[in-house]
Amino acid sequence: MESQRRLFGCGLWSIWLDRNRNLYEGKTQSGIGVANFTKNYIRELDCLIERKNTFVGEKENWKPPDGQSIKFNFDAPFDCLGLKSASGIVARNANGEVLAFNSGLHTAVGTAFDAEALPCFEAVLTGIELGLTDVIVEGDSRSIITKCNTGSVDKSQISAHIRNIQKENKSFRSLVFHFVSRSANQLAHNIAMMSLKKKETIYLMGGVPRYAQRRLEMERPREAY
Repeated sequence: MESQRRLFGCGLWSIWLDRNRNLYEGKTQSGIGVANFTKNYIRELDCLIERKNTFVGEKENWKPPDGQSIKFNFDAPFDCLGLKSASGIVARNANGEVLAFNSGLHTAVGTAFDAEALPCFEAVLTGIELGLTDVIVEGDSRSIITKCNTGSVDKSQISAHIRNIQKENKSFRSLVFHFVSRSANQLAHNIAMMSLKKKETIYLMGGVPRYAQRRLEMERPREAY
């Protein structure tokens, strides 16, 4: 019964999205397209529920990357009413030192999955801009990380984002996507939440804003002091 209610609700939402695309962009899907969109969205909702369940009773700390690798953590809260999201991205080395920090706002964001895919792609692009060769992209969205790691063609509603991310794989000697729990992604989460709250975009090299400094120090490896 619960699955039928969810199917019905997601179906109505898919039709509403298609109506808006037709109204504002002049685009529309066939009935089969709407049905496939609904099935893919439900599948990703299941992944989202699985992600939520990993937070319960789990306490994991941020771990620095090995050697010369640079680790990018990303997160993105989603405002489903305003169709807005904010990205939080921070790049750190093996000593926990910040190479780059980025927070930004996104509008006309369709789903929570779009919201998570955007900063993941931004992290990859930032790695290219910095001329990095060995990069780890880490986030607490299991669905996004799984899609980035797979070699098969993605057919979900965020397929364009995933293709863009996978296409940049050749820009690095090593590009690894890693899933972690929220507790190990707290700095990026705090940055993204503050960006959404303040409605601000910031890009910094070598540091983080004052509000994030305490969390940064908490996560810095002890041997780096």
